[in-house]
Amino acid sequence: MWFNRLRSAGILGINQRNADYTLIVNPRKFYPRVGDKFLTKRLAIKNGIKVPQLYGVINYHHQIPDVLKIAGVQQQFVVKAVYGLCGCNKQGQ
Repeated sequence: MWFNRLRSAGILGINQRNADYTLIVNPRKFYPRVGDKFLTKRLAIKNGIKVPQLYGVINYHHQIPDVLKIAGVQQQFVVKAVYGLCGCNKQGQ
């Protein structure tokens, strides 16, 4: 199967990566700091870590149509959910 070929090439699936690396070096008490991307961004800035520019925040579903207005003239931007692993990349055409 294709996944066996990937595994034999040393490519980890996300669950295996989390089990072998992410979970063992990140104590559960710190999950709220990294689970909330907005909080993570603020903590990074506070600690002198460079982060991508934030163009805006959408708090409610009815604001989704405003994404392009918020991004303005940017040809490339990323829309990320504050929690979880979701996100989508928009590249200029």
